Amino acid sequence: LVALSGELLNAACALYNRLENDLLYCLGQWRTPPDFETVDLAEGHICTDIIKHNNQEVCLIKNLPDTAYAKTDPNVSKYNLQTYMGHAVCVGGKPVGSLCVVYQEDYTPGPDELQLLDIIAVAVSIEEKRRLADQQIKDSRKKYRTLIENVNDVIFQLDKNGNITYCSPSVMEYMGVTPEETIGKNYIEFVHQEDLAIARKSFFSNLGGAHEAFEFRILSKNGDSKYVRTTSRQMIEDGSVVGLIGTLSDITAQKQMEQELFQSRKMEAIGKLAGGVAHDFNNMLASILG
Repeated sequence: LVALSGELLNAACALYNRLENDLLYCLGQWRTPPDFETVDLAEGHICTDIIKHNNQEVCLIKNLPDTAYAKTDPNVSKYNLQTYMGHAVCVGGKPVGSLCVVYQEDYTPGPDELQLLDIIAVAVSIEEKRRLADQQIKDSRKKYRTLIENVNDVIFQLDKNGNITYCSPSVMEYMGVTPEETIGKNYIEFVHQEDLAIARKSFFSNLGGAHEAFEFRILSKNGDSKYVRTTSRQMIEDGSVVGLIGTLSDITAQKQMEQELFQSRKMEAIGKLAGGVAHDFNNMLASILG
């Protein structure tokens, strides 16, 4: 876009500058001299004033050596600039940069040239919006990736055939395999054989995206098993199940505590039963002895 403005307007040089804090960054260049500074202090530059004043129309400055910019803008005298033509670039109504063309001679643009620079400045503004949207998407992806990669539970995704299409890094702690080692494999390969029926019911029996939790055992790379609780939601597109996304939580310690509690209560019940039998036997024995 910068090159287009320079070529169509027969300029000596064309620039797109963006103002960030106290610095002026030249992001788009066309026919700039080899020693041109692409980053400079913003104060005093013509483009800085164009941005700060939010000029919505083309700003034309002629006879640059006779203006105050001859002293404040280092490029005016350094490159013998005579004419400046620029336009502010806005995003969301806020000026962020300026598109400009400069001449080393006296230049008087016609209405068509002014309109052309205005149109290209709008095009640069659209490109800035796209760039900003791309950056927001990247930031959002980075934020959610960081969140997923640092959660203790395993987050997974299966296709409609039960093949793993995504697994969070915590799977390494659960099963001793990397996320890459799980991709493309069927979930059945990681489920304890005795719990396959529960796993199938958990993943693919509840149409409509139910959140019911199921518990079963998974197998680690070394053959050990762990109890997990899973909740999943089916992904529906055009009325058809295309896969599901869910989480696995390690409940092995909880299961062990439940087993220990069960054993404790069982022994307590046996003790009470034995005590009752002994009491009854003692009563019977006392009668016999009597």
